[in-house]
Amino acid sequence: MLTRIVNEPARCLGLLTALALATVLLCGCASAPGFDVAAPTATHRTVSIEIYTNNYAPEGWSCTSKGKYTICLSEDPIDLSHDPDPVLITWSLAAQGWSFVRNKGIKITGGGWHETEVSGTQYNAWNRKDRQAHKYEINVVNANGDPVTWDPFIWNN
Repeated sequence: MLTRIVNEPARCLGLLTALALATVLLCGCASAPGFDVAAPTATHRTVSIEIYTNNYAPEGWSCTSKGKYTICLSEDPIDLSHDPDPVLITWSLAAQGWSFVRNKGIKITGGGWHETEVSGTQYNAWNRKDRQAHKYEINVVNANGDPVTWDPFIWNN
């Protein structure tokens, strides 16, 4: 009987110590740099994409010619310096008859970005702010199968 009374507190203390250690390890890992956080609820203004066949460039837009097409963005580079952290970007393809290439419409190089294809004409991506410039690729295709690719920048400040 005396042995049981003496051993019970030791077993309880061991269990409490293990529980405390597990809690510290789990909390520490969840707040470590690079650990994913929940997607943001606030968004950067939508970045619109247009495609033209006649070298037309709307005033205030950034454009580049790719073969017989001109692809234009409402914002390039995308400047995130005034957005909350984490930040969400939405791209909207407004050009009639065009869609994002399936599963690779927007691909951001480095930095742990999370890209999501919302529809054939909309993509989202989010990340923590890291004060880095990130190159990204836009891949679109029209109904005839003509592809257009462009690699602008995000300033993730």
